[in-house]
Amino acid sequence: MVPRFLLVLFCLFSLSAAAAEPLTLVCDIWPPYQVHGDQKVSGFSTELIREVCALAGIPITVIHAYPWKRALLMLETDQVDGLFSANHTEERTRFALYPTLPLVKSPWVLWARRDAPHAYAGLQDLRGQRIGVVRGYSYTPAFWEALTQSDSIIEEAPSDEVNFRKLSAGRLDLAVAELHNGRFLLQQEKLENLKPFPLHPIKTDGLYLIFNKKRVPQETVDRFSESLRAFKDSEAYQVLYNHYFRENLLTLPPSPEG
Repeated sequence: MVPRFLLVLFCLFSLSAAAAEPLTLVCDIWPPYQVHGDQKVSGFSTELIREVCALAGIPITVIHAYPWKRALLMLETDQVDGLFSANHTEERTRFALYPTLPLVKSPWVLWARRDAPHAYAGLQDLRGQRIGVVRGYSYTPAFWEALTQSDSIIEEAPSDEVNFRKLSAGRLDLAVAELHNGRFLLQQEKLENLKPFPLHPIKTDGLYLIFNKKRVPQETVDRFSESLRAFKDSEAYQVLYNHYFRENLLTLPPSPEG
């Protein structure tokens, strides 16, 4: 049963839906947030955005998936209305409007082989380790400082998949990857000898649907924010979250609601 407050919100926003311009949205494929299957894009972020836009009375024309750099360029050059799942950067605020809260928090953690003799409890444990990172990814200044001030060996790779294969084969001691996407990749690569350290993330990013400043009015972004906040307080949000992330629920550290 749909909660009463969501029905009230839906009725209020439906009054202005007829005047709202349908949105053209783009994303990349990054399971489980964006998943390509059955000739359409699904996944946690995609389903959440569809639910929230319906609640806000914001129609969506289409959601297309492209490589990340192309999708970001399409938003920056005013070709599309929105892009997800994007983290917050000052550079993007030049051309994008951010909602007041993210779709979800995204933890980035270290991974090791299950038979590894060492545990990881913080950046101080990186000393002397061979650590795999992905070329072009952003990590925290504290993480880079810990690496450069220790005798760690940093090895760059073109993708998380390459790092996981090297880690599985014993050519790395640790690798950095997003927790939920990492679990998906391990299943895809059939690598059963790796484990994450989820209680000590090196960073936690908010993932957003961001809107093109020239194509989408602030009022639409505000309605999306209000509806997202209301939906995240509902049982329906928890059901959706559990569907995609249930295997991580017992290993994630508590975090403030975003």
